[in-house]
Amino acid sequence: MRILVTGAAGMVGSSLIPVLKKENHQVFATDINIQDEGIEYLDVREFEQIVDWVNKTEPQIIINLAAETDVDKCEIDADHAFKTNTIGAQNIALICREKDILMVHISTAGVFDGQKEGLYTEFDKPVPINVYGKSKFEADRYVSSLLKKYFIARAGWMIGGGPEKDKKFVNKIIQQIRNGVVELYAVTDKFGTPTYTKDFSLGLANLIKTNYYGLYHMACRGFGTRYDVAKEILKILGREDIKIHRVNSDFFINDYPAPRPKSEMMRNLMLDLRNINLMKSWQESLKEYLENNFSEFINEQKRAKIIPADKRKKIVILGGGIAGLMAGYKLSRKGVKVVVLEKYREVGGLARTVKFENFLFDFCAHRFHSRNSELLEEFKNILQGNIAFHRQKSRIYMWDKYLEYPFRLGNLMVNMPSSMAIKSLFGYLLALAKKKIAPKEIISFKDWFVANFGAPLYQTNCLPYASKLWDRDPSELSADWGSQRSPAKFNLWSILKELFVSKQEKTKLNNDTFYPDASTFYYPKEGGIESFSKRLAEEIIANDGKIITRADIKEVELNENEARIFYEKEGKKYLEVGDEIISTISLPYLAKIITPKLSEEAIIRSRRLKYQSNIFINLIINREKVSNDSWLYFPQPKDEIIFNRIVEFKNWSKQMSPADKTSLNADITCGLDDPIWREDDRKIIDKVIEGMVKVDLVKKEEVEEAFVVRVPDAYPIYHLDYKKDLSFVLSEIESLGKIYCIGRTGRFKYNNMDDSVEQGIKIAEKILRDGYKTLSL
Repeated sequence: MRILVTGAAGMVGSSLIPVLKKENHQVFATDINIQDEGIEYLDVREFEQIVDWVNKTEPQIIINLAAETDVDKCEIDADHAFKTNTIGAQNIALICREKDILMVHISTAGVFDGQKEGLYTEFDKPVPINVYGKSKFEADRYVSSLLKKYFIARAGWMIGGGPEKDKKFVNKIIQQIRNGVVELYAVTDKFGTPTYTKDFSLGLANLIKTNYYGLYHMACRGFGTRYDVAKEILKILGREDIKIHRVNSDFFINDYPAPRPKSEMMRNLMLDLRNINLMKSWQESLKEYLENNFSEFINEQKRAKIIPADKRKKIVILGGGIAGLMAGYKLSRKGVKVVVLEKYREVGGLARTVKFENFLFDFCAHRFHSRNSELLEEFKNILQGNIAFHRQKSRIYMWDKYLEYPFRLGNLMVNMPSSMAIKSLFGYLLALAKKKIAPKEIISFKDWFVANFGAPLYQTNCLPYASKLWDRDPSELSADWGSQRSPAKFNLWSILKELFVSKQEKTKLNNDTFYPDASTFYYPKEGGIESFSKRLAEEIIANDGKIITRADIKEVELNENEARIFYEKEGKKYLEVGDEIISTISLPYLAKIITPKLSEEAIIRSRRLKYQSNIFINLIINREKVSNDSWLYFPQPKDEIIFNRIVEFKNWSKQMSPADKTSLNADITCGLDDPIWREDDRKIIDKVIEGMVKVDLVKKEEVEEAFVVRVPDAYPIYHLDYKKDLSFVLSEIESLGKIYCIGRTGRFKYNNMDDSVEQGIKIAEKILRDGYKTLSL
């Protein structure tokens, strides 16, 4: 059978695709997330895209796995939930009706209100109590009313996907244990029926062989609470020593605010009556899942030992930014002695927050977003409920309009001058053709951009902003800047659709519309981004670690037995001795102060590794709000508009400003030898206000107060040969032993916040793994 599968990149898809292929079906796997090999792009919200795929593949069955399953995200953004879960399913059902295709649709136990004492069957009436449940129930209704040939399979609490795909309860528990948590909390007032994706996939593959069309429950046998599942996990891991606290749902209300049914317990009555119920008990399935996907972790847990005090290493961390603090946090939780040496008064690096009167200003526009579910859970756990979910809205000011950013080429062309739009479209098409027929060697950022988007767009979009941001032509920057950081989202079908179908969108500052498929991020509810840094520091200290601020590091000395760090604090000289060092300080500076001395070539190469510095101008505005944007970009030359970006932190957290006023943060990038770095604060502030007035952000009289913060060496500059220089310097430093370089500054890598957090975790895991092999940790 030819089977088209939508939403194939998720938990269920990772199990179902192999099952279908094993049964010799010809499977066409699609998703909007095309990171996985063998998965092609299809957005079920776009009717014509489904039509194209159906015409191309002529499927006999369409299995719809595409869904937004984040209950809290659905509650915040109902339009997104209904468009994805309901309209997506309706689109497929309409096409299946027209083409006489069998549709298989996945539903959820979340369609019930949870008030029934016993197990829900297929004959119970759904009464959803949250947006997620409503959007799925409406999808079920469309499928069943539009089609005669269909299967709807309702699943319970999903188990499956392995470490990469599992974003649900089981992997969240495992991640906490992996992080060294010795006390867990699990609710006892919510009941459900776990569903193993492998068993579900086998059952579904068996069901579609029949003509028994209709609605089926397909969950594991039995039921329990989250507490029961957590307890069973610890039993399988052999970690009954970990304590589980019984709590009710209110305990997690900040993390999971959306209403949830008290009971999602299901019985597979129709499968039982048809004598085709292949589902096992949830305890048996959970054991199989963990043993098949987390065997190494299980073995590690079973032989884990507490590190004796006299065997503990001491790690000295140079720099108290996010990467270093995260490494210290992870190490200290495992009993490692940790000392953090930080140059400034507060830890956090660029993830700091300054208080001015009743306002809070972050040093930089840092927020947390990641595709790594384990990393997201780590972030949430550390902040202990002080976290909120946001949809990103960002725009760029061009041609006296505020346009969507990251760019969609169609949207961009609709709003640019018509002659420029025609040139840009043909330039883009020419670039696509050249890329396939005669690809050019890509060396610089200019090469990369022209090869991917064409020369006209390079002139209008890339050259102005990149030149302003880096104070150099894009031809002098490595192509890595494009492949790692370019936010453009171009798709030929979308371009043509927007050019010939879409109307011109509103482009005024006060347009409050969120664009479709806006990215999302997390940010603290209170305290600014510094609250994350502070939590890490608190944990390090609570685990008997030390954090020494105002420590100006002067020399790093390595030998076979130890690492010695000489630093000055308030005019006095100090020495800190450790077993190993994690360095997050400037790489050229480290190369200069480290002993044994580096080769002359390494020193020369390190001097070529330069950073762009930041000037932040913070303004208090006598207005309740300026816009709804997360941030705004301004690519105009500095002599026209001096700042690169504007952030209104009140849109990230209401606690950042009083209710009747707001604040704006403008950033300017420059070199330390740039005249503006030494320019008088008042002159810089005046230039910023002048620019804000010019782009209709504020009126001059609305600016009540302003102050300037300077941050040196903030962003690594990827010059053309930076990779060779960086590789040579890092290799020589780390070959000395006893030292690891991480973080944006320390490893000379333009990290996002989540990248720095992940680097800290990975280096801690490496030290724990390599340093304590004899202890079988």
